[in-house]
Amino acid sequence: MRERAGNVFLVLSVVVILGVTALLDQVMFYRCDFAPDSELILYKFDYREPCKLTEAEQKELRRLLRYSLKIPVNPQQFYPEYFITYSNSAGEARRLYILRSARIGWDDNGQALTLNSRLCRLLDNPIINLENAIDQRYGELIHWDQAQHILAMYDRALVTDVDTGRSFWVQRRGGSKHADVQPLTARDTHIMKAIYNGKWSWDRRAVIVSSRNRRVAASMNGMPHGAGAIKDNDFDGHFCIHFYASRTHGGNRVDERHQNMVLKAAGLIEGAKLLPGTVKKTVQDDGGR
Repeated sequence: MRERAGNVFLVLSVVVILGVTALLDQVMFYRCDFAPDSELILYKFDYREPCKLTEAEQKELRRLLRYSLKIPVNPQQFYPEYFITYSNSAGEARRLYILRSARIGWDDNGQALTLNSRLCRLLDNPIINLENAIDQRYGELIHWDQAQHILAMYDRALVTDVDTGRSFWVQRRGGSKHADVQPLTARDTHIMKAIYNGKWSWDRRAVIVSSRNRRVAASMNGMPHGAGAIKDNDFDGHFCIHFYASRTHGGNRVDERHQNMVLKAAGLIEGAKLLPGTVKKTVQDDGGR
């Protein structure tokens, strides 16, 4: 009888221990609902450049997340530096937000977790790769107050179209609220016109302006207008290059379409990190002059 009671007590003890362990596991440890075949892709917050984690990194991330502790933190008080996209077991698109500097993360449901040292070391490699890719492919987002000194009056600069990768040389010849520039030679004019498919246009295009050892995100239109002082360049007038928060000369306003192209040239998504209240809807299209 005593032996039977002892066995029952032992079984009950095991059940209780297992139950408590399962409860603690559920309460303490974070559970990320990754679909088995889901690709994990890293992004810098507000940026468009993707960095797919390697298979080894994805496997290790899934494993390490199982040992991440939940923390009672409201993530709304933080601004994420990066996020990882994935699909959950129901096939729904989800994000895991990362604040690497504070070593915390959170999901779409607001559940926060700690990023232990092993997780941080794992994430550092794709983060470095992503930052390098952004630096190499896009320009710096620099306010016009500073950009006007990087592309100073009479400076020569290399303008690279983001979509086509084609480049041509210009010289700044005027402009106080944005840069009025002219192609240096007839060859530069020919390249610029080819970027616009052989037809001059007011359309804005994302460009990177290389000047004084800086690569600055900008936007150009493709319509010759006004005065031009450079001879024999087959370009009748000048065209406009806008930078972050630059303004039109005619209406002293921030041109929304130019600013969206500036963001694109910086690798940012549309509407990201704009100064509050600076971008107004364009009522009359003057090409951002």
